[in-house]
Amino acid sequence: MNKHENIINVNRKAYNQLAQEFNSRDERLESYEKELYTYISNYVKNGDDVLEIGSGTGRLLQILERLGCRTTAVELSEEMCKFSKKNSPNTILINQDILSVNFFDKQFDVICGLALIHTMTFQDATVLLKKVGTWLKENGTFIFDTIEYRESKEFFMKTWVHNDIVKFRKQYTKHELEELIYSSGFKISNISLLKEENNNKVWIRFACKR
Repeated sequence: MNKHENIINVNRKAYNQLAQEFNSRDERLESYEKELYTYISNYVKNGDDVLEIGSGTGRLLQILERLGCRTTAVELSEEMCKFSKKNSPNTILINQDILSVNFFDKQFDVICGLALIHTMTFQDATVLLKKVGTWLKENGTFIFDTIEYRESKEFFMKTWVHNDIVKFRKQYTKHELEELIYSSGFKISNISLLKEENNNKVWIRFACKR
């Protein structure tokens, strides 16, 4: 088993175990959902073809459906897929590792990967962005976010509450994220910061054009 396969197996198991908890937590994040609705409204319009990578419990998919988008999603965790399908029944949902999936060239107007990049290595993220670049239509937008760190490192970690659940994490610096974006042929059209409630973590969100 290579490194990529090991990370995929570890993360799939972790998010299968955490799916119910994530769904309950997401239902309480009303302020975040309002912020996300306002933000995403700037980049999508009725009738757009939108791909979400790592749909989790399907909260963003719900927003996209309300905005009249045609939605496709790829989600690694089988248990997360169940919630995505329940919360966004009109979405074409694919339960697979995104790096093993292929779509048509120029198939999507917008591609989203929220809270995704930090679940993969820099090398895998580079492969992903190159695939995303081929899947986007002319002038399409790729939106992704992650927590910004001062130090770059990757590791396997136990979750805060469940010491028996292990996930892979990659900490990215802003410089590293910009290197990833530019080396993949994208240009940054917008950067926004969102401070996580009750701690000092800052999420950095990029909207990128090919």
